Amino acid sequence: LLKLNDNDENKKNGGVAGKKHDPNATSKDDIVVIPCMTAGSNGEEEDGDEKEEPQLLRDCGDNAAGWLQRATNITNCRLVNIGETFERFVKINPHQGEELPSNNYSNNCNFPVSLADEAPYLLTSQTSLEDLNRRLLLRGKSPVEMRRFRPNIVVSGRELRPWEEDTWKRIRIGNVEFHVWQRCGRCVMTAIDRDSLERNGCGGEPLATLSTFREREGGQRNFGMHLIPAMKGDDDGNGPGNSLPEVFVGDKIEVLEYDENRRAEWSMSFSQ
Repeated sequence: LLKLNDNDENKKNGGVAGKKHDPNATSKDDIVVIPCMTAGSNGEEEDGDEKEEPQLLRDCGDNAAGWLQRATNITNCRLVNIGETFERFVKINPHQGEELPSNNYSNNCNFPVSLADEAPYLLTSQTSLEDLNRRLLLRGKSPVEMRRFRPNIVVSGRELRPWEEDTWKRIRIGNVEFHVWQRCGRCVMTAIDRDSLERNGCGGEPLATLSTFREREGGQRNFGMHLIPAMKGDDDGNGPGNSLPEVFVGDKIEVLEYDENRRAEWSMSFSQ
């Protein structure tokens, strides 16, 4: 079964820019240039990390910026978005080692994404969260809520096993197909209390516990899977059709294909 969240990991770079801006600018079409984080990074450059070019974005205007500054008490922050003029594409996390899937409607594998960190959608499993919380309790730590991980799609089911989402390669939710592409390496954002916004007192959790059983080579402590819609082209083959499909809370999920390498890795760790 499916649950949809608006408060998701894929908006953590959320279109809020701390860039100084001309206070006299009033055009909502004002163009700003924002440096985007490399996919999978925590904002710190490492040797071998791919550098992403600065992103051209549309400034949403002074009315939106004024409201945002009052609401957040952040001076000079602006609200920006991709708009209809600019574009951005998903980025491979170099520490995960998972290639982009084949693109159904293009030859260049340029899957569009807005200001998400790595991909348009993040899927997590309620069963996996329950397993993580069980391990936290065994270590004398407090359990965490799913919103610590900011997914926009949450799956659950009686037959769903912990971390089984790792093994999926292609799924159908309702009538929409997705590539289950790249594991989501978690950062210190998961250690911030979503109500108090305090990090102190969390003891580095849940990252410390994830490190005991979910850390792979490259230092990625994974929770959740990035999804890319398996978009089908229009009659001319130039892009997605005009009628975009939707997913709904309660939709059933069908696994269409497994990733055999990830399946073998999962079996060694969790299938017993």
